[in-house]
Amino acid sequence: MHSESDRQEEAPLFGPGEDYKFNARLNFLHDDRFLYANGYKRAAEVLLGRLHEDRARDIDFLVYPLIFVMRHALELQLKAAYAWGHMLRDGHPISPPLGHPLSKLWAVVQGFAEARWPDGDSEKLDVVTKVLDDLDCHDRRSQAFRYPVDTRGTRTKPELGLVNVDQFMSIALTAYTLLDGISTAFENACEERSDNQG
Repeated sequence: MHSESDRQEEAPLFGPGEDYKFNARLNFLHDDRFLYANGYKRAAEVLLGRLHEDRARDIDFLVYPLIFVMRHALELQLKAAYAWGHMLRDGHPISPPLGHPLSKLWAVVQGFAEARWPDGDSEKLDVVTKVLDDLDCHDRRSQAFRYPVDTRGTRTKPELGLVNVDQFMSIALTAYTLLDGISTAFENACEERSDNQG
C-alpha cells in the first residue's frame, strides 16, 4: 500500500493524476490567447470571492496576487486585441512588443478601434484609457505586485497606502470586458474576411 508521500514522489510535477476532474487540458486550441486572459481574470474573481466569503480576513495578503493576476489578464487581453487589430489591418499577424507598458499598446489598439468604428462610443474607450494609464502609473513593469522591492532594493509601490479591492476589480473588469469585446470583434472580422477569401 502506497502512502500519500510515496504517490507524490512517483507522480510527475506536470502530468495527469489519479483524479481526472483535476486534469486540465493544455494546447487544445490553435490560439490560446482567450484561455490565458480569461484564466487570469477568473483567478482574480476567485480571489475576490474568497475575500467576500471570509469577510476580507486575508485581504492584506491576497491583494498582491489579486491585483497582479487582474493586471496580467488586462495585459493579455490588450495584446490579443493588438495582434488581431494588426491582422485585420495588415492581413498578417504581428506579435505585440515585449515588455509590460500598457498605455503604448492601448494607443495602437484604440486607433484600430476608432478606425473600425468611427461613430463608436468614445467614453467607453476613455474608461479603458484611464484604467491602463492608472496601471502604468502604479505598476508600469508588472513588478509592483509581484515583488516587494526592485533589483536595487527600492520598494516597488511606495506611493500606495490603501486599495479597495472591490472597487479595483469593478473598474478593472469593466475595462477587461471592453477589451474582450474589441479583441473578439477584431478576431471575428479577420475570420469572416478569411472565409470570404477562401
